[in-house]
Amino acid sequence: MVDPSGEVYIISKVDGGKGLIAHVPSSGWNSGNTVQVNSNAYLSISTTHRDPVGGDISPSGDEILVKIRESVLYWDMNGSKDYVSVLQRQPVILPYILENRGEAVAWQPDGRGYYTLGEGLNSSLYHYNLVL
Repeated sequence: MVDPSGEVYIISKVDGGKGLIAHVPSSGWNSGNTVQVNSNAYLSISTTHRDPVGGDISPSGDEILVKIRESVLYWDMNGSKDYVSVLQRQPVILPYILENRGEAVAWQPDGRGYYTLGEGLNSSLYHYNLVL
């Protein structure tokens, strides 16, 4: 996931969903230098699958979506810019139509909705209005 200032956030995909959250600073891109990435923060979810499978930070940077196999999860930044800390809070579960091998979630450009997409040929692209 990439925030509006170019900071990158990665969540590992693991059994049970409690993926390790890592932050890759924008200063590491195109610098030619090795960037050390450390983290001891974990996503605050539990699943019975190998999750998460996707995620996105809203265009404004104020909201986060994370896709797990059977749900789309939502976090409001509430004015914070500490994405790692916010992802350790409990999420809100958003509407989601279960897809065959659903793997992707993305905000629509104006941040008022989101899309999901499954793997494979002829997969349907689903649109949802953000309703909280």
